[in-house]
Amino acid sequence: MAQTAPLRRYSIGGKAPAVVADYSSGIYGLNGTPAVFNGLFSFSRLSAAWKLNALDHWVKALAGEPRTGHHIWKAGQLVPAGQLVESATRTQEFSYSKLDDASLGSTFQTLGSDVTIQGGSTDIVTEVVATGTENGIPYIDWSISGTNNAGTTQFYNITDNRPVVTSPGDTYTISAYLKLISGSLGASTGTVQLYGHYRDAGNALIGQANRDVTSDITGDLQRLSGGGQAAPAGTTNIAAKGLFVRVPDGNSINIVLRIGLPQVESGGVSTSPIVSTGSPVSVAAESLQIDTPALSSAFDGAMPEELTLLINGTVTYADEDSFNTVKLIEWRVSSDDYLEISLDTSGAETGEVNFKSNLGGVFTGAQSAPDAYSPGTEVHFSIALIVTATAIEGFCNGVSTGQIAHGGMADLLSAPTKLFPVGNATLKDIRLWSEALPAADLLQAI
Repeated sequence: MAQTAPLRRYSIGGKAPAVVADYSSGIYGLNGTPAVFNGLFSFSRLSAAWKLNALDHWVKALAGEPRTGHHIWKAGQLVPAGQLVESATRTQEFSYSKLDDASLGSTFQTLGSDVTIQGGSTDIVTEVVATGTENGIPYIDWSISGTNNAGTTQFYNITDNRPVVTSPGDTYTISAYLKLISGSLGASTGTVQLYGHYRDAGNALIGQANRDVTSDITGDLQRLSGGGQAAPAGTTNIAAKGLFVRVPDGNSINIVLRIGLPQVESGGVSTSPIVSTGSPVSVAAESLQIDTPALSSAFDGAMPEELTLLINGTVTYADEDSFNTVKLIEWRVSSDDYLEISLDTSGAETGEVNFKSNLGGVFTGAQSAPDAYSPGTEVHFSIALIVTATAIEGFCNGVSTGQIAHGGMADLLSAPTKLFPVGNATLKDIRLWSEALPAADLLQAI
């Protein structure tokens, strides 16, 4: 089949994909012919959200607008990453994230509803010395200077004191953009921690979601995150959440720390920033799928007996000790007939990829190594699946699961192919072939 020049590079072994979507380059194709996003996909999000553009600015995407053109930092470079997709509704629980309205000075300030900046020892002066915006990120510059002569360790906080109802087992993460403008941090001066306090019905502190980020703070403005610890038994709320600088007794400190977009949210990992002001803001869940008319056109109106799928991008996830921690692909007609690819963290698994085929209620699965991936932020993946009339075979970053015999593939053409219905990912590209590519050709390409 003749292809236009921009689409030729997506062929493998001389075989052109029936469907190609390169979200990082904005190139889409159907049977070798250029297509547009809306001609292949359905997308939904009922609120605005934000993406990182080529200028390193977080910019708003309006409700219903896909976050294509998203960028990430990789090896010190800002690079096109593709389309950002986050499948769950997210709420910014820090009640005032736009800090550039803060008045300058003062050792104790109110920044909107229930948010305070405060210090401990009066021998140390804390004040906001500048406000502004860097790379589209509103910030305050917080000065802490003096010597702690209080006889005990002192803490200097930017805190949201508003309690959020929490149950045992719930997790929360805290993130912020941080940059050291001047001075030094460390054991001999002061350390920085992102934190949240789990409290019981009597308001007693019984656990924390926290992380010391001192060693990660540099002269560049970068987003750091912490927390993810589960609330212990007896927890009724998370309160006093934000950031503190810890200064041991006798230490002298003289720093200016830039702080932007503090974010507190439920879950084991920090999701993309919610650039909000005032009260907590929620961002609606996103859904992305290849539409059935596009699939029918790609496969000439009939479900193929063989199939090859390749998907690349990054994923952000935590070890939740569960199946389907991330679901990359769901192509399902019913509980008896489907194809799925999931990333699981059950038991000892840190990132096992499961390739699942079900035909008439008969299940066949192929698995990667239990530790094919490790939990983290923007974890690169390259995952492929080959389905023939007699076997399935999965691939993770160039490693095969081996062929697993099965009785054939279900007719799924009446159902859309859902992309990341569970999880947080940036999709770089996806390709579908209506045939089984040679494994050697596929491995060479990925």
